[in-house]
Amino acid sequence: MDFRNSINEKIKSFILIFLIGSTLNPISLLSVEMDSLYTVEISNHLTQSNISDSFYELALKKILIRITGNETIEKTIDIKKLFPNPKLYVRQFKLIEDNKISITLDDEAIEDILRLSGVKIWSKERPVTLIWIAIKSDGINREILSSTEGVIVSGAHPISLIDNRTIKEFIFEAALNRGIPIRFPEVDKTDLQLLSFVDIWGGFSDQIINASKRYNVQSILVGRIRNDELTNNFWTHYLFNHRGELIHEKEIFGSSIRAINILSDVILDNFFLQDENKVEEKNLVISGMNSISSLGEVESFLSSMDIINNFVIESISGDKVQFKLFYTVDDFELYESFRSSEKLEEIVKQESEISFNSSKIYEKFEFSFKDMVQ
Repeated sequence: MDFRNSINEKIKSFILIFLIGSTLNPISLLSVEMDSLYTVEISNHLTQSNISDSFYELALKKILIRITGNETIEKTIDIKKLFPNPKLYVRQFKLIEDNKISITLDDEAIEDILRLSGVKIWSKERPVTLIWIAIKSDGINREILSSTEGVIVSGAHPISLIDNRTIKEFIFEAALNRGIPIRFPEVDKTDLQLLSFVDIWGGFSDQIINASKRYNVQSILVGRIRNDELTNNFWTHYLFNHRGELIHEKEIFGSSIRAINILSDVILDNFFLQDENKVEEKNLVISGMNSISSLGEVESFLSSMDIINNFVIESISGDKVQFKLFYTVDDFELYESFRSSEKLEEIVKQESEISFNSSKIYEKFEFSFKDMVQ
């Protein structure tokens, strides 16, 4: 097996772990259920009989990070106190290739202990992030990373193979460590008709968002990488069509991993309901409300939604009505309920700049009313 095929096999194994292979329908990836959160792979140079407790402790820590979303979970809870003997939770243990061991722990037992201790667990159903990466090298070679191979748009050789590991492999591993499902685009004829290397490199939001629509995702990560480490690499994130700059660094692999970690924190803040009993508030602005009947239809629609506890009309200006909503679900579930409705149409603000230092991406939802009579 040649080197590139070897790397591709590693990447395929990451994709299988995520259950997001390139054979899946691109328009069905809004979210996936992460069924592999309780299985981890750990490098090993010992025989099975010499495996120490530290391996089980490391496996437990990796799993706790995935299921709570907390990268520094050991600072939040006393892991040794809650799980004094991690080996007791092992369901499956096996030696695999590349001197690694695969350990699967008991999900129900671990979750029971965490719940009894008041630790919140993130749902297995998580939003998928689509990743566009453009790589430039030597001023000539240009490549867009795809779900299979890198697509060379100029130059003569692939440039994503660095230090015997590809950028994709680093990214898949970092995302797996945080429990974040990701996928790369096909970069086929359809993609290239909508989005060019120049569009990605220039950070043209309209084109990036438009090309990503076929993948039916709300989270898009864009990387612009120079394969020389002489100038900064740029990582940008789009969530609900809002744009935020994540990181600018020269180091290629380190910036890739840090971009995934920041992405994970943003996803967690917006899709993980920390307190199920806390009543959240959000403004909903609906335009196109040109009659009393349209207002009545929207009020009836909101009243029929079980996930909304209550709502009030805050203001009316022209054809816009602003509601204040009270609810106890995460923002993503509420947003998707509106987005999939036959009554409302999403208003896309493609060039909206935001800061990801805030805990929430948006302060309000904005939709327009679909008048079915017209």
